[in-house]
Amino acid sequence: MKRSSRSCIKVQSAPPDGPLSKLQGSINEVNASSQVPKCVKNALNHLLEEIAKLRNENDDLRKENSDLREKLRIAESKLSEQRSDSVEKNSLSDHFGTSDFHESERLRSIVISGVPELESAFIRDKLHILAHLNVECFPVAVYRLGKQAHRPRLIKVVLPSQKFQRMAVKRASLLRFFPEKGIFLRESLTDAERKRRRDERTHRCLPPLQTPPTTGFQEN
Repeated sequence: MKRSSRSCIKVQSAPPDGPLSKLQGSINEVNASSQVPKCVKNALNHLLEEIAKLRNENDDLRKENSDLREKLRIAESKLSEQRSDSVEKNSLSDHFGTSDFHESERLRSIVISGVPELESAFIRDKLHILAHLNVECFPVAVYRLGKQAHRPRLIKVVLPSQKFQRMAVKRASLLRFFPEKGIFLRESLTDAERKRRRDERTHRCLPPLQTPPTTGFQEN
């Protein structure tokens, strides 16, 4: 009786002690057996090869997936930084935009003091301060500053442009001829300018070597 020839098909090597290595060892025993038909041996060897290929493809996919996860993490981190930078820039832009608006309004504004807090529209109509100074424009806004107290509050007048503001300030000395006495006009000042003028007035009023008292008078 003839012995069936052994199959010489080579299979892909697998890591030692792994499941695929054990399967390969079992198939090697089958290949060495004379009692197993050749077709069965060939089928088992082909199966082992396919399993090895799938195993390698799975390892490649795992590595590719890991690389993609890392790239995604880096991209998300960069995107988060860009969003933070964008929010910070927008915040700064809004801040500077608001500051620019207030500064533009200040440069168009005048502050009038000494105007009584009147309720009568008839009396209020007599206080044509801008007309007296021959500043021909309609104010954009007119409002009192601060809370009502025992003396008249300052009036802030926002004019259409800085041209009219400068014209009013330049002609402010003409208010000494205004029917209502004790009315003064100046440009709207910054906090630093108000503090400087307040300190100068305080020092002028004090005798030498006297410490200036604190004042709660509010200007704008």
